[in-house]
Amino acid sequence: MKNKIAYFIMAVGLLVLITGSLRYQQGLAQKSSLREILKLDPAQSTGSPDIVQRVVSEQREEADSTPERFPNSVYVTSKQKTTNDEIIAMAKEISAKANLTYLSPGWLHITSLKEAFFTESATLPDGSPVPTKSTNDLWVLLGSDGYAVQAVTIDDTGDPRTTQITVFQDGIWSNLSVGMAAPEKETYRPTLSDFISFAEAYKDILDLEITELEMDGNQLVVFTATQHFQEPVNMAKSPIVVVGAAGRYYYSPATGLPLKTEEYHIYPGGELKLTRQISLINIEIVETPPAEILAYFK
Repeated sequence: MKNKIAYFIMAVGLLVLITGSLRYQQGLAQKSSLREILKLDPAQSTGSPDIVQRVVSEQREEADSTPERFPNSVYVTSKQKTTNDEIIAMAKEISAKANLTYLSPGWLHITSLKEAFFTESATLPDGSPVPTKSTNDLWVLLGSDGYAVQAVTIDDTGDPRTTQITVFQDGIWSNLSVGMAAPEKETYRPTLSDFISFAEAYKDILDLEITELEMDGNQLVVFTATQHFQEPVNMAKSPIVVVGAAGRYYYSPATGLPLKTEEYHIYPGGELKLTRQISLINIEIVETPPAEILAYFK
């Protein structure tokens, strides 16, 4: 879903958060996030990033994976690969509770807040700035197999020119805001976070870490993913140069829910700068959506 929505958004010139890694949003199950389409090597990207970053260590062994897959990425050591596998297993264990609670047959509603802080190239075709904040509502009807039967996502920027309404029905994604539809059918299996699939797909070039912290009186588990570039990368049309990208994923161990995702640029001096943040506002199982939501499927 994410890549379809990103495709539609690009069609109207909204190149707001396109680059980096996956993403992987995206995360928090707001399927209008652009993270999926961002599953590119940063050497090829032209916009903002995706993954979480640290300072490149001086001593690094190249992994056994084929370097051509990520020509500008620094591959992790075999020891780090083992650590990555262990951390991914812990992430699966933590998220299993939320998956069991919310990814059951019936209607699921998720609301999240997206904020962009990298705005150097974020402009509309007329030159006006793209909104840097939006509220995303996802309504999805899950079948007994975990796949979506119907879904609608509303990414409300407060500006009708950039607000996106996308509908999934009969296997087809349609962007009602720009009058476009996907050319072929596909299946859509929602997840509450794309961190695990992202980490598994890119574990050869990611340094994964896990820490614990207390925030607002709640204990959280934070997963950090860091990608290092062999050569610095220029960001879009700006003079900004980055040497890596990073992302932090905040989970509640009590509920298994992903509560917040932060994405960073890493600069030549090692400084991390926040580029995007996605925060979970609400998640609920509902018997049926409001009439105005159901109207999108008629």
